[in-house]
Amino acid sequence: MKLILQSLALVILLQFSGAPFGIAPVLAAEELHIGLSSRSAPYVLDMTVQQGIEPELLSLIVGRMGYQAVFYSVPYQRHALVMNAKKLDAISLWTVPEELKCHLTKPYRYWRNALFMRESATTSPEQPAPLDAARIGIFEGSERLTDELATLGLVHSKLRPNSSVESAVRMLQYGRLDGHIGDYPTIFYILRQRQASGGPTFRPIHFFKPLPQQLCFLKPELSQAFDRALAQILADEEDTLATIPRRHGIPERITPPFERLNNVSNGQGD
Repeated sequence: MKLILQSLALVILLQFSGAPFGIAPVLAAEELHIGLSSRSAPYVLDMTVQQGIEPELLSLIVGRMGYQAVFYSVPYQRHALVMNAKKLDAISLWTVPEELKCHLTKPYRYWRNALFMRESATTSPEQPAPLDAARIGIFEGSERLTDELATLGLVHSKLRPNSSVESAVRMLQYGRLDGHIGDYPTIFYILRQRQASGGPTFRPIHFFKPLPQQLCFLKPELSQAFDRALAQILADEEDTLATIPRRHGIPERITPPFERLNNVSNGQGD
């Protein structure tokens, strides 16, 4: 009788603790502290409520790992300092500083740099204006695009560097630039907001090779767990991640699988 009562008590305990019956645990999930490099909209809209493409993508994947994500804004220059001091569990990045030793995950999204050009009465999608005669801006630190720019007839050193997307968009709208090369979601998001009140319109006419955005964990087992969670999400429903950028008005695909990105060529979505 005593054994039966002990068994019954164990069943009740397991039911209320959330295992193994699939009931949500009473205790909150363990936290993972993650530094975000991206600070501009639509990637980050409100860090406190995890609103924006970046925190929403990562919260979904980290949640599948069984953790709760807590985010911090960390500029690229401080990546190595913060991580080497073990202040965070992981950092988001597109390139790893030499002095930082951590374990990269598979890409959870991609940077999509694009060339936006002004639409006017004298040009059309079928007959765009000659690029070599246009005033085109480009983001700082874009030297890695030099070879691909050459295929478009553009010389990197002759383009006009801009320190911020906001500055580049203002120059486009005030007619000081005919085009700009930069991060597609950021430019598209800002232009969409400003063009709602009228003015010239711009569209992406060329997408550059996608660049991976990844997490880098201090612990290899967490990096591996992230990759497993990402693979499971994609296996369950390939478009689950893609719905998040679309919710923020970004029609082009910026999430894995990589093969789906190859369909993007004309600014019309996948």
